[in-house]
Amino acid sequence: MKSSKLKNILNNLDTKGYSVIKNFFPVKKIEKLNSLLTPNKKIKNNPLFHGGAEMIYNLQNINYEFVSIIFNLSINKICREYFKKGSHYLDKDIYQFDSMHSRILPEKSNSQDLHIDSRICGVYPPTHLHFFLYLSDVNEQDGPTQVVPSSHKIKRFPKISDKKKAKKILGNAGTLIVINSSLWHGSSKKKNKNTKKNYNFIIFKVAHKTDICSAIFVAKKYY
Repeated sequence: MKSSKLKNILNNLDTKGYSVIKNFFPVKKIEKLNSLLTPNKKIKNNPLFHGGAEMIYNLQNINYEFVSIIFNLSINKICREYFKKGSHYLDKDIYQFDSMHSRILPEKSNSQDLHIDSRICGVYPPTHLHFFLYLSDVNEQDGPTQVVPSSHKIKRFPKISDKKKAKKILGNAGTLIVINSSLWHGSSKKKNKNTKKNYNFIIFKVAHKTDICSAIFVAKKYY
């Protein structure tokens, strides 16, 4: 990733709370990820999270293809630079992988309530980043992710009335959305029956040193 592009992503995260990267992964990579998720016996319905959504948890345990994304150089560049804020200058291990799951919307569904995943509104320095990867083309009818720009700076939780401020993020398969996890966000209303696969994972900042490289050993041992 070029330094100018990285700088632009970091600036968007600071000011707007999110950044959209088109064509982050090539078509072949997206096709491979889709093939690993269809079909899958680990699918579970989760009406509380999003009515009609099917969830596949712990993707890192399914195939090494998912594990390799955690160690993507560009993703780690973003995390390393973003989480420098508030970290001790001598500390090298300032973030670690948290979880990875896929959400599939096979039918029409209502919009999610706007929410945050950091559990702390308006927190600074930032504590979490979310990465949402579209595994299919997502248009207005598909229930795209929607966000309220700059809401990561607001020291309160979102209300239902805040939905009118939300901006829908459309994109082709391979689009990567990076958000500060204190940003108000959620899926918008899905108006058709086209299956949308929305793969995402979380990387979060920790207060102590953590050796995430140990995950490579575990992955190679079992895959």
